[in-house]
Order: sequence, then C-alpha cells, then structure tokens
Amino acid sequence: MFDQRLLVAARVLAGWSQQELATAAGVGLNTVLGLETGNRDTRTSSLQRILNALLTRGVEVTLGSERWAYGVQIVRGGLADRSRDLGTDETAISDLQA
Repeated sequence: MFDQRLLVAARVLAGWSQQELATAAGVGLNTVLGLETGNRDTRTSSLQRILNALLTRGVEVTLGSERWAYGVQIVRGGLADRSRDLGTDETAISDLQA
C-alpha cells in the first residue's frame, strides 16, 4: 500500500505545487490530489509517471520491501540537492503537517 505522506513530502522537497507535479508527470490534478489525500486508487502507470517526474527533480521515493524501510530521499547532485533552500513557504509547511 502506498503511503500518501510520502508523495506530499516528495512533492514539497521537489519544490512543486500539486498542479506542477501533475503537469510534470502528465497526469490530472485530481490524480495527485486523490493520491495525496488517500481518497483515490490510481493505475500503477500513473503512480510510476509521478515517481519518475519527482526523480527528474532529484527526489526519490523508496517504497520499501521486507528488508528496507520506505521513505523519501534527495538524490545527490539532483535539482533538489542543489536548491536546498525550501524557505518558509506556508503551503509547503502546511502540506507537511497534513
């Protein structure tokens, strides 16, 4: 099962709004909204497009396995690593608190 908090955290680290992530991934805004709230199941292909879009920004979501825990990490040298200043954007802060 996919934990929606991972997607919110990854999106915020990438510096994207929900609309920007949807556009970058080539999916509808409702897909991103639904995944982030846990109110929507989506096709595996849509989720993969979202994860790939995040990876282009240098943010990787690890879904875990029997051996590894799930989480979000910044890929060294990626865009998110080079722009570490998330600032105090209230939207980003409220997204992480949700």
